[in-house]
Amino acid sequence: MAKLTADIKEMLVTGGSRKSALVLLQQKKKLETFWERMQAQKCQVEEQLMALEEVQTHSTIYESLAIAEKAQRVMQKDYESYSDLFAKIDENKSA
Repeated sequence: MAKLTADIKEMLVTGGSRKSALVLLQQKKKLETFWERMQAQKCQVEEQLMALEEVQTHSTIYESLAIAEKAQRVMQKDYESYSDLFAKIDENKSA
């Protein structure tokens, strides 16, 4: 872009065609517009990537909590089974 600006200035200083200078100015404007659009799209892609990473993190946390909850249910059943077993043993000792 800097080179394009320098070319335009040089053309106007050296007495070049005004039409050519205008064409170069239009090209410069198109390039600037294209560059701004690309920067905006880059920001949008980065935001989407961060959102996907956040969703992935939440998904991992949810899966971990589901596994922990399932393990807790199994441990609770085992505890209840052992409690019943020890209660029966105590009853047998008393009898």
